[in-house]
Amino acid sequence: MTIRFPRLILRKGGADNGESFPFLLPLKTGKSALTIPAAVLLAAFLVSFVFVCPSYSGPCGKVVTYRIGEVDGRFGISRSEFSRLVKKAAEVWSVPFSADLIQETSNGRILIEMVYDHRQDASGKMQRIGADAKEDLKTYKGLKDRHDKLQKEHAREKGKWEQDAAEYRRRLQVYREEKVASLHRGRVSEETLKHLEREHAALNAMRDELQKRQGELKELAAKKDELIPQMQGVAERHHDNASSYRKESERLGGEYGKGVYHRWDKSITLYQYHNKDNLVQLIAHEFGHTLGIRHINDPNALMYPYDTGRKIEKLSPADIAALKAKCKK
Repeated sequence: MTIRFPRLILRKGGADNGESFPFLLPLKTGKSALTIPAAVLLAAFLVSFVFVCPSYSGPCGKVVTYRIGEVDGRFGISRSEFSRLVKKAAEVWSVPFSADLIQETSNGRILIEMVYDHRQDASGKMQRIGADAKEDLKTYKGLKDRHDKLQKEHAREKGKWEQDAAEYRRRLQVYREEKVASLHRGRVSEETLKHLEREHAALNAMRDELQKRQGELKELAAKKDELIPQMQGVAERHHDNASSYRKESERLGGEYGKGVYHRWDKSITLYQYHNKDNLVQLIAHEFGHTLGIRHINDPNALMYPYDTGRKIEKLSPADIAALKAKCKK
């Protein structure tokens, strides 16, 4: 059925006085005519405008609305906490413009979900490997500190032992020479005899002390050397962990594969995050795409295509410029 809108001449109160007055709008369908009050049509138009057209504010006018969908419990984050973090991510874009650009509503246009897959599983593995590697470094440092301390102590005590051993050998040589000389004289005085006996006893004590200290030096060296294979074992384990970490990292890639904005069905799916700050940054990045912003070749920008690991809490000048440029189109 085709509806035609004829040229209208509306008369006030039905009087033919030439004064047009918008009171009734006749609609002809070819067989019959319907007369609908103009106020009803105007009201219907306004209602349709409110429900069909989005609200406007901010630098571009348009407000992006979102709603929270599925939040997989394996991420270890509650739905309420996730909602709070999403709101915080939205504020990253709103604060510089002093206007709400992104809002949560019950029927928001953008669906945001957290879907658990191999990426978060790999991220969990990387975190565990990282924690193990950190513990290995701590263990290695502790072993090395002990090794270095024992090595210094061994070197110090060995130096003292060598000095005392040299003094023992010198005194022993003097004692032997004095004893030989007294024997050649044939007759030894009582005073010389007592001196030789005292020196002989002192030398024996020095020898025993040196032997004892030499044993202690061997024990010290053994303790020091025992730490070497332990250090090597920790170093090898750390190397293996580092290799595993690199493999997981290469499998995931450095680009924002942690989340994606699907333009065709207007949704944001989050797959991976390290911590809450990282999650906020990730969501804020995807919100940038909902505002129509593409990736920016600036490592300091929120919209940089790679996750550098640097914490970004606010928009960079490049991010702000990109949004303003988008608004002018």
